[in-house]
Amino acid sequence: MKKMGMQAVDLAIQIRVNLDATSIPPKMIDLYNRIMDEENKKKGVVLKNQ
Repeated sequence: MKKMGMQAVDLAIQIRVNLDATSIPPKMIDLYNRIMDEENKKKGVVLKNQ
């Protein structure tokens, strides 16, 4: 089964290979992981109008 869209991106990051079959540099993986960690933290925050 061929992966498409975000599934393909997630798999590529997981195996550290770009969609064009080149290696993803470790710095890029680290950056992605930091960004995703921050985004996941935001999901738990509920803002209220004051």
